[in-house]
Amino acid sequence: MSVSETDIKNHVVKYLMEKLESSGMDRYEIEEGIDLVGSGLISSLGFIELLASVEKQFDIEIDFEDRDTSEFTTFTGFVKLAADTARAKNG
Repeated sequence: MSVSETDIKNHVVKYLMEKLESSGMDRYEIEEGIDLVGSGLISSLGFIELLASVEKQFDIEIDFEDRDTSEFTTFTGFVKLAADTARAKNG
């Protein structure tokens, strides 16, 4: 399955919006550079749940070893890391 960065971005936005709505929080524009956990958008557990959702949806396993947290805790960084992982898996 060929996965694009846009596919992953759309999945992450949909996931986050559903979580916001289910918790009664207002929907708002998710900025590209927002720190997902640091901003309070999701909790640490929420980040793990997001990770699991992306890995399951796109049949990938994201490796965080030897990564600086700033590389994957932002919206853009997380999407890029997931897309890079999908590209590496699918050649």
